[in-house]
Amino acid sequence: MEREEAVTLLKCHSFAYDDLTQPKMENGFIGSLRPFRGHLIEENFHELMEVLRVLAPEFARPSLDREVMACLWGITHMARAWAVEPEGMLRRNNLISDEQVALMEQWLNCYPTQS
Repeated sequence: MEREEAVTLLKCHSFAYDDLTQPKMENGFIGSLRPFRGHLIEENFHELMEVLRVLAPEFARPSLDREVMACLWGITHMARAWAVEPEGMLRRNNLISDEQVALMEQWLNCYPTQS
């Protein structure tokens, strides 16, 4: 995967891509949480890890691509707010199981934007 493809895929997973008809917008990491269809899509996690692998050299630079960082922060923030936090929409409405919450938290803890 080249950088351009990685950035496009990252934008789709973070629901920040310009073309709303792109299927990954609906079924990507954030798109799959709203509306939540009862299951987490593991392929999305693996695709995001591949995106991070491709973009990893950029994280060592003194300045970071604002758009890339906004997408990463968006994914971690929205997924945590919607699926992990006790008052998040998926937990508050009993749409996500405790096992799915734990899995989502594991996935989010793999991202470099976590403190």
